[in-house]
Amino acid sequence: MKLSFETWLDSHGKPQEAEVAFAEAVLCYKMGAYRAALLFSYVGWNLILRKRLLEASCPPGVAPGQWTQLLKELRKDEKWDDNTFDATQNAQTPYFPVSQQIREQVKYWKDRRNDCAHFKENEIIAAHVDAFWAFIRSNLPKFTPVGSSDALKTKFLNHFDPNLTAPGANIAALVGEIPSAVEPKDLPNFIDDLFASPPSTSILTGRSRYAPVLAAGLLVHGTKRVIAEGIRYLTANPKLIIEAARYAPMSLQAFAQNAQVLRSIWMSELFAQGRKDLVLFVSMLSQGLIPVANIPAAVSLVVPKLNDEIPDDASFTVLNGAGFFTKLAGHAFGSDNAVNSFGWGNRNSELVAWLLATFELQDEWVTCLCSVFISQPFPNSARDTIAAMFVANPAKRQDFIAASQRLGLTPPPELVGQLP
Repeated sequence: MKLSFETWLDSHGKPQEAEVAFAEAVLCYKMGAYRAALLFSYVGWNLILRKRLLEASCPPGVAPGQWTQLLKELRKDEKWDDNTFDATQNAQTPYFPVSQQIREQVKYWKDRRNDCAHFKENEIIAAHVDAFWAFIRSNLPKFTPVGSSDALKTKFLNHFDPNLTAPGANIAALVGEIPSAVEPKDLPNFIDDLFASPPSTSILTGRSRYAPVLAAGLLVHGTKRVIAEGIRYLTANPKLIIEAARYAPMSLQAFAQNAQVLRSIWMSELFAQGRKDLVLFVSMLSQGLIPVANIPAAVSLVVPKLNDEIPDDASFTVLNGAGFFTKLAGHAFGSDNAVNSFGWGNRNSELVAWLLATFELQDEWVTCLCSVFISQPFPNSARDTIAAMFVANPAKRQDFIAASQRLGLTPPPELVGQLP
C-alpha cells in the first residue's frame, strides 16, 4: 500500500539522489526501522536543499566571493551535509528566506537525525518520521533560494537558443526543476514570464515557434501545480493549446475534464489551414478525449478536411475501430464524389491511391472511378497517382479491370492504359 508521503513525493520534482534516499526511508518505515527511516528522510531533505543552492544564482546582497565559497563547500563529499544545514541557519545571509521559527525547526530535526545516526538514548518511533514528513510537505516549498527562479528562467531561455542547445533537446528535466526553484506564490508570474518576457531577452513570446514546445513541456512533464498553471495560461491563450497538442498530443490529457476545449479542437481546429493533424486526431481517439457518442460526428467533420496523410499501422487500428475508412471511402467514391473534386481529390491523391491499394475494391468505388476518369476535366493529380499505383500493383489493376467489365463499364485508359 502506498503511503501518503510516497504519493506526495511522486508529484514533486526532486533530484535522483534524493529520490533514492526517500525510497530507502519509505522502505525502512514499512519495515519498522524508524531510526533508519528518519535518517534517510533527513538525507533526502538535505540533498534537495543542496541541489537547490547549487542551481541558484547568487542572491542579491551576497558577495560573489561568499557565494562561490558556499558552492565550493557544498560540493565537498565529506562536508556537504553540514554545510547545507549551516546555510539553512544563516539569518545574516539568508540564502533561504524563511522565518527564524522555521530555522529552529530545521535544527530540531537535525538533532533528531543525530539521535538516529549516533544511537542516542532518545527513542525514535513512527510518529517522529510522520512528523518530519509533515514538516517536509509543509516547508519544502519555502526553502527556495533567492535568485533560483531567475536562474531557472535563464536556463529555459538558453534551452531554446539554438546557439546554446541543440533543437529538439528534451525539456523534461528543466520543467522538473520548477517546483524546487520557484515558490508556489510566485509560480503564476514565473509561468507568465516564460512566455512573455521582453522580446529583447526572450524567444518564448506567444508568436514564437518555441512557445508550443514550452506549453507542451509544462503539461506533460509538470507536477500537478505546474500543470494547473500551464492550463491557466493556455486557457487565456487558447490558440496555443492546439499548437502544443500538435507538438505533443499527450499534452491534451491535461484538458481531459474540459469538454469545451476538446470539442472546439475536433470540431474547428483540426486540419485547419492545410495542417496535417491525422496523428493528433488518432491520439485524441486513443486517449478517449472524444466522447464515444461524438466519434461518428468527429469522423464526418475530419474526412473532408484531410490533407493526404497515410496512417501508420497503429493509427490504422484506431481509425478502423472509429469507422474512419468507411466514411473516407463513402466521401471519396459515394454521393459526395470527392475524388472528382479538384480541391479534395488532388489534395488527397496519395491517400485515395492508398485506400484503393489497401482495401478490397467495392463496386461503388469502381463505378465512381470509371465515371470520373473516362474523360476530361478531372483532377489530374488524382489521376496520375492512381495510375501510378496500378502500375506498381498489377494485381490491383487487374481486379479493377475485371470489376469494371463485370459492371458493364469501360476501364478508363487514363487510369489503366489501353487494353489489348
